[in-house]
Amino acid sequence: MTEQHFRLFGSSRPTSEAIEEVDPRASLTVTIYVRRDPRGAQAPTVRELSRLEPHARTYLQPEQAVAVFGAAQADLDAVSAFALEHGLKVREQSIAKRLVRVTGPAKKLGDAFGVKLRHYKRGEDKYRSHEGDIQLPASLAGIVTGVLGFDNRKMVRSQPRASRKHPPGSEAAQALAANTYTPPTVAKLFDFPAGDGAGQCVAVLAFNGEVMSTGQSAAGGYDRTALEGYFTNTLGQAAPKLTDVVVQGPGNAPGNGENPDDCTGEVLLDLCTVGSLVPGANVAVYFTEFTEEGWVNAIKAAVSDTTNKPKVVSISYGNPEDDEKNGLWSEQAVQLVNEAFEQAAVQGITICCASGDSGSEDEPGATSDHVDFPASSPWVLGCGGIRLEADAATLAISSERVWNDLSSNEGASGGGVSRLFPVPAWQADANVPPNADGSGKTGRGVPDVAAVADPETPLWVLSPNGQLGGVGGTSAAAPLWSALVTLLNQLTGTPLGFFNPQLYASLKGGLVDIVIGSNGSYPARPGWDACTGWGRPDGARLLAALQGTPASTSVEEPAHEGAVKTPPVAGLGSNAVGPEGRLFADPHPGGDETKLQVDNTSAEYYKSPYYKLHAEQLQPIPPPRESPPRVSLAEVLGEGALAPRVAARRISFHAAGDTGTASTSHIKTEASVADAMAAEVSAAAPADAPAFLFHLGDVVYNFGEHQYYYDQFYEPFRAYDAPIFAIPGNHDGFPEVNKEGEETEEEKTLFAFLRNFCATVPGRSPDAGGLVRTTMTQPGVYFTLDAPFVSIVGLYTNVLEGPGVISSEGGRYPLGDEQLQFLIAELERLKPQREAGERAVVLACHHPVLSIDSKHGGALGLAQDIDKACEQAGLRPDVVLSGHAHLYERYMRTVASAEIPYIVSGSGGHNVTKPQAGAAKAKLPEGYAVAVKPILEYGYLTLTADMSGAAPTLSVVFNATSGKPGVGDTVTINLATRRVA
Repeated sequence: MTEQHFRLFGSSRPTSEAIEEVDPRASLTVTIYVRRDPRGAQAPTVRELSRLEPHARTYLQPEQAVAVFGAAQADLDAVSAFALEHGLKVREQSIAKRLVRVTGPAKKLGDAFGVKLRHYKRGEDKYRSHEGDIQLPASLAGIVTGVLGFDNRKMVRSQPRASRKHPPGSEAAQALAANTYTPPTVAKLFDFPAGDGAGQCVAVLAFNGEVMSTGQSAAGGYDRTALEGYFTNTLGQAAPKLTDVVVQGPGNAPGNGENPDDCTGEVLLDLCTVGSLVPGANVAVYFTEFTEEGWVNAIKAAVSDTTNKPKVVSISYGNPEDDEKNGLWSEQAVQLVNEAFEQAAVQGITICCASGDSGSEDEPGATSDHVDFPASSPWVLGCGGIRLEADAATLAISSERVWNDLSSNEGASGGGVSRLFPVPAWQADANVPPNADGSGKTGRGVPDVAAVADPETPLWVLSPNGQLGGVGGTSAAAPLWSALVTLLNQLTGTPLGFFNPQLYASLKGGLVDIVIGSNGSYPARPGWDACTGWGRPDGARLLAALQGTPASTSVEEPAHEGAVKTPPVAGLGSNAVGPEGRLFADPHPGGDETKLQVDNTSAEYYKSPYYKLHAEQLQPIPPPRESPPRVSLAEVLGEGALAPRVAARRISFHAAGDTGTASTSHIKTEASVADAMAAEVSAAAPADAPAFLFHLGDVVYNFGEHQYYYDQFYEPFRAYDAPIFAIPGNHDGFPEVNKEGEETEEEKTLFAFLRNFCATVPGRSPDAGGLVRTTMTQPGVYFTLDAPFVSIVGLYTNVLEGPGVISSEGGRYPLGDEQLQFLIAELERLKPQREAGERAVVLACHHPVLSIDSKHGGALGLAQDIDKACEQAGLRPDVVLSGHAHLYERYMRTVASAEIPYIVSGSGGHNVTKPQAGAAKAKLPEGYAVAVKPILEYGYLTLTADMSGAAPTLSVVFNATSGKPGVGDTVTINLATRRVA
């Protein structure tokens, strides 16, 4: 591959024994997914919507969502051009689904994407895959977010459990055995409100088609005549409207259920359940194939469907989210599915997912506990299972407990603690236990709710052989909840959408708690538990709670003003609570620690062959979760906390770089900087207190490892009562390897940084060591932070010791130009406000453009990229901030009549180092001048954008923590004249 390429982040999966290469002539189809249009329309985020009760929300229609979530035609065209250049055929382009599907011979596809395709063997299974990440031209970096279709492992493990006690044909519906129920009977037992789902649409996923590389095709579907007979003859009611939507594969292809890969039984369970409970609804069945590609494309099809417009999606399938045995879910697939779920929430779509049928292990024979994905996604309603004993005639319930038939190999309710997703803010008060896998880490708790699932107390539905039989599993729970949500949507006149925040607050009284039993490692208990969530539904109580909820009720708590207060500790003030339950400072921070809790031995890694081989190799840039990647300070801190600053027309904030310390000898220096900033936040009046810290990179040394986040980030900043945003430094991004010299899943580039700063929802981090600061939810490693009166554009300058790099620099580096294009677009966006004197613009990047420290010195290519973007956008930043060099220095640059400070502030705690010999004599580029010679002191910056006077200003103060008289620096920019005062 002669042209510059980049590795597609998260595109590889563990493989097993390779047995042969794929026939180079074999025709294959893959799907290429692209980013959201960077210039797309704006809309409320799912976090903003979830703070409102459902009746107060305004959702996007699918047609409107295209303008917000859709792709740019130029991006689709660029991908299509790449495919055509390699002799591939373009089968489909979709702006709404943000994808391009291409077909071609295996050899041409492998060459185009930089992979070698092979067949592998796992047990009796044969599948197609590749080793190593997919590679794409640097011109597509930042555009392409995923490529699926090369790996054809079966991704569908449906959750129905045919009852051994009540097999097909054993009983007639008119004379069912005790504890056996038709879906309408369960609805009566659970007091579902009266309704038929008229005007609603429910989506049901169905899988069939090619089974890996076996040459076989599996059935999956329904016989329309037999199914209508179930509704009209067995239940004596009208049949629902059934609409088939073929996404991939053969479409509706019912089987007899004898083949273990046949999903007909699952399809029938879903349709019998949903169709009998909401017969007036349109039930849209989305048929797709068994693969990751089939999964993602089916969900995208349902969410973007402008014809059927489903408001509920029922998913009765799943796999362990981190299956070390089979390696089923890739990082990119989880990300793509989650993105679709986020879009669904903004469109008012509720996703109901079965939580799994193998108890806390989630995988028979697993060596540790797992949870099922997609039930573990923070954007879905995870549905667990119960055993229900009741009299169907009198509707008297005699017993309800956790479904657990593990002793007879008949399964149990899936549930536990996620290792991929942190505890969401709306789940913070549910007392989610530590993971029972022995790690003691916290995470998103699964499930949220439950319903009938025990195959010994089953639903009585149509079987693939045409007879009636008992079926259980959490596959029964998911469609039961889907039908109930559909009824609630109909009766309240508004979609519930993503209602987990309300479920965990005002709606949990509409559920019946299940307090008996366990699912293996997790016992039932009063309140939420990892077996059945909050319990099974009481439909009438849920409807009453929804209809009686005051319009002003919100899950958001006020920040600062009116926030829950605790006694001040050591002069550090009270504790803020931000939107979605975001927490910053610990309520009772203890004294500074004097030693590291985890012995830091990572310096040994510098001696490894892997490091020496890859030290000069740039790492791939993870694509942002949102496009364009922006975050509003109001979303994180709350409008209430910003009100005094808006009224005063000024805002202050901190900036610091290189705070992490890998040495016990430097613990005190890092603590001195963090404590000084924390005191400044707590001591000032609300209008004057710094509102946040913008970290300039190198949060954790030496390689951003997750096990050092407590010592180097959470513990030092335990008293900092404000949000912390960050761009990664070079030490945050370089991947570590294990003892065998192999890159590990946990230590891929930026793994821990993404988990702690780019989480999908705010929650407790497994790396925080029990401290309360919730994870930050910035949309990526490069992004814009919009605050009152100031915007900070942060760039990721990659992992080299030097220079910093944000683009290909005309083909010099194997990177795309997505950051450069992002910078241009953001400067263009901010230009009108800046020219009107309404806001200052700050540019932040870890590597400095200039530094007197030759080891951590300047980057000419970076400087040229910044200039190129500024010239194209017609706007230059008011100040440029960097870290990397472990000192403070300031340069002034004059462009036309504007004076721009270029500030290096990398003495935030890691170290203070003298400039390298001879560096001071280096000739400066034209237009730059040394304004302040190096200050070799630990310290941080306080910036203030002040719009209250006749002339708006931006001031930058370097605060040295040593307290030495006269040590420091202050510069003030007149934003009207662009001259330094």
